[in-house]
Order: sequence, then structure tokens, then C-alpha cells
Amino acid sequence: MSLVACRTVISGSEVRKGRTVASPPAAPGTLTATAGDGQASLSWVASATSGVTYLIKRVNQDTVVATTAAGVTTKVITGLTNGVTYNFQVYAVGASGAVSSPSNVGTAVPAPAGSTGISTYWGYNSATATDKGDRSIDSMTGKKAKLGNRAPVVRVYGSSGLQRSFTPTTTTCPEKRVVYSYKAGGSWSETELANGAAIGDMIAWLQDIPAGWIVFWVYHHEPNSPSVPGGMEVDPTNFVNTYHQMRLALNAATLATGVKVYITCNFMDYQTAGGTHYPTTTSTWSDTWVPSRSDCDLLTFDAYGNPGQNTSASGSNKYGGPATGSAYDTTYPLPSVRYANMFQVIERCGYADAWGILEVNSPLRNWDTNEAGRVAWHQDTIALFLTPPMTGSVPPKVFLMWEGVSGVNWNQGYGQNTHPAKNGHYSPYTDGSGSPLWAVWSPYMTAMPTTG
Repeated sequence: MSLVACRTVISGSEVRKGRTVASPPAAPGTLTATAGDGQASLSWVASATSGVTYLIKRVNQDTVVATTAAGVTTKVITGLTNGVTYNFQVYAVGASGAVSSPSNVGTAVPAPAGSTGISTYWGYNSATATDKGDRSIDSMTGKKAKLGNRAPVVRVYGSSGLQRSFTPTTTTCPEKRVVYSYKAGGSWSETELANGAAIGDMIAWLQDIPAGWIVFWVYHHEPNSPSVPGGMEVDPTNFVNTYHQMRLALNAATLATGVKVYITCNFMDYQTAGGTHYPTTTSTWSDTWVPSRSDCDLLTFDAYGNPGQNTSASGSNKYGGPATGSAYDTTYPLPSVRYANMFQVIERCGYADAWGILEVNSPLRNWDTNEAGRVAWHQDTIALFLTPPMTGSVPPKVFLMWEGVSGVNWNQGYGQNTHPAKNGHYSPYTDGSGSPLWAVWSPYMTAMPTTG
């Protein structure tokens, strides 16, 4: 005799042997996981089934790590270990206890306070207008900054706007660490970058980064250029919206093994304010130019002891030379005064724990024949940046010196002063060891790990 199993379905529920078994609710929508310090913040789109509660599991572990009440679609999971990858899924639970299929997988890697969870990355800006793409490090203007036979982080620039392929290689950046800046141009206009038309190329570029690279990804470095006093070289709304597209692209990209990409927004510090501290600058800064923390990992600045700008509001000649005067005939600025506005901007915009410096230098002054004043200025500047006067602050996450001996008629070279200060002296160093500034920078760079 054969047995036939019978069941009846009534209004979406199964009736088995006289009892009703509820159908499972609809699965939750897209799950997003955001890492924090020892925790992960989860949010998801509500199930289409009304009145459901939710339970959260780690993938491949049949253990419920959290639950929520009906209608609650967020949860912070605490007690996690920093540096460990956590994969979560969310399930909807109906009134009868029926459980839905899972959401997508949300992944988070908790990290210490600060948006990136990284230590300070030291390095240098290697590029002039012609030092783009894949050039041998020994043919670059910045070759003398290869301290201790190392090039920890190198800053290079895209040559023709947004690309689909990742051009820096280990020829340019031997340790696979790069600050890479691009602008509108080539295939994409400023507006198209901002409205999402270029997101496919953004994703392609990200997915072309070889395994193991660390990339600080910058759009339109120095957008508040002095070429547009008091404003931006790009439309501010387009600028901020482009950073949102970069975040969407990074979220959608499948990165190669070990690749880390930090979305970075960079401004010129001496354009952050005008007035007493910046007497020759007419800049009118706006915090609205800064992307939100949800779209940007790091807020960085190019920081200079520009001659003739904020040289010494207090009349101090701490570093030697005249306390008054102009340009290359005056002293170096007091860092605490020179960078006060920059730190205020960083703190106001919520980046005190996620900031950096992509260029720092002070051009040589005419009177400073042995560079003693310049060295002392750099030492004080480094000390200030490592203990910045901001609430909840940390040292800079990336800290690059400017290594250039050409440019805007400034003597900016570290150890290769082939361009004299304006009306100043000439010091033809033969190698890095000949520069007094070498001793200032080399301990920081040579102490960097060789990986990660």
C-alpha cells in the first residue's frame, strides 16, 4: 500500500494534518555594513512583509548575534576584534516565527578610531608637470627623496583625466604605495564625473589596481588654487558630487587581493582664510567644499611656509633672519600661527581623526645660507602635525614632503638644491646625505614597514 501526502494551501499558508504553517516573510533588502572601532554598524532595507522583526547572523555560523524589534532596520554589533573580517546576513522573522531567506552579505573590518584605521604613512611628492605615469624613480625630480634607498609613498598625477587603467607601477612606486590624483578631461567632463556618467570607468580603474597596492585616491588636487582667488577651480557642487560617485564606485568595485583605497580630498592650506594671518591671500573659504565623511576617508592639505604669507604675525624671528620684510627676505612663519586656520577647518568638518598632509615644505630664505632656520622650521612643523591642536585629533594619516627643485621659482629641494632661492645662494648637493633636511625626514621614512 502506498501513502500519499496531502497538503492544502490557504491564503499563503500551508495546512498540514490539520495545522497551519505560515509562509516565510520576504527577505530584507540591501544590507550595508560600516566598520568602526571594535564594532560594525549594520543597516538594511526593510522586508516587504509588514510587522516582521529581524535576526542577524555571521555568515557560515549558525549563531544569532543580534535581533531587532519590528520596524527596526539598523543594529550596531559591538565586541568585535579590530582587523578581523566579519560577514553578516539579516533575516526577517514573521509573527508566527517563520524565517525569510537571507539578505546579501555585508562585510566590515573593524579598525581603531579614525576612518581608515591606519598609522601615519610617510613619503614624498615626486611629480612635476612632466613626472606622470610610469617613469623610473631615478629620473624624477624627487629622486633624492628616496631616503634610505626607499620610496615609501609616492604622489603622482593622472596625465589626462579619469582613466580605465591604473598607470602607476613599481617602477614609479617601488613599494606599491601611491597618492594618485586625477582631474576632469579626456573622456569625461567635470559635470559627467559628478552625475555618475563616469562611474563605469571609475570601477574599471579600481578593479585594475594590482594586488597589494595602497592607494590614496584624490580628485582635482588643490581645487582652491590661487588662480581663482577666493574660490574654486571647479564648480563646488560638482566637486562634492564627484566624491560621492567615487564612493559609489569603490563600494561596487571588486578589488584585487590586499588592495586598500582611501578616498582623499586635498586643498591648499593657505587658501583657507584671508585677513590677518594670510595678508596676501583673498581666499574666502567655504566648508561646503569638503565632502562628507560618508564619501571621503581623508581630508588633506598642501602646507607651505610661503614667503611673504603669514611670515610672522607676532613679529617673531625665532628661526633667524629679519622679523619683518617680504618674500625671501623675511623669516619663516611660526607653524602654530601659520596652520591655525587649517586645523580649524579640519576640526569643523569632522576630520580631526582622519586628516593628512600631501605636501609640506618651506622655500629657502635668502639669508639662510646654511639652512639652519629652514631645518628648525621643519622640525617644529613636524612636531606640531604629530600633536595637532584639534579635539579628538590623531597624527596625520599620510604625511608627504614636497620634493621639487623647480616649480614656482622656489628652492624646494631636499638634498638637491639645483635651483637657488630667489636672489639667494646656490648649494649643489651631490646626494641626499648633503642636505641638512635629510636628517629631519629620514628617521620617519626609514621606520615605515615595507608592507601594508
